[in-house]
Amino acid sequence: MVSMASFDTIRGILENAKGKPEVMKELQNIGAVQFDTDAGKFFLKYDGDVIVEKGAVQDARVTISCADAVLEDVIKGVLNPVQAFITGKIKITGDLAAAQRLVSAIERAR
Repeated sequence: MVSMASFDTIRGILENAKGKPEVMKELQNIGAVQFDTDAGKFFLKYDGDVIVEKGAVQDARVTISCADAVLEDVIKGVLNPVQAFITGKIKITGDLAAAQRLVSAIERAR
């Protein structure tokens, strides 16, 4: 089984976010986000609590596609997400504003 480092990192960061009401409120307003990486698919959604699970979600507001290593670097703050998008390392379909709010929430939750 292929490791999805970005999945584990997002889960850990969002677990820490549960103690930060301002971050949880921001995540609540994002809806569902689908991540499609070369290591597999997973999603994040708010359903009274933040859920991060492997697989696909039907009602994704935004889909983020990239290599798992690229997503891992963005999540950890090593790679600028705007630069990654502009250079084509990350592809975003759907609500770009929701993707920007997710980045903001993750940065504040770290």
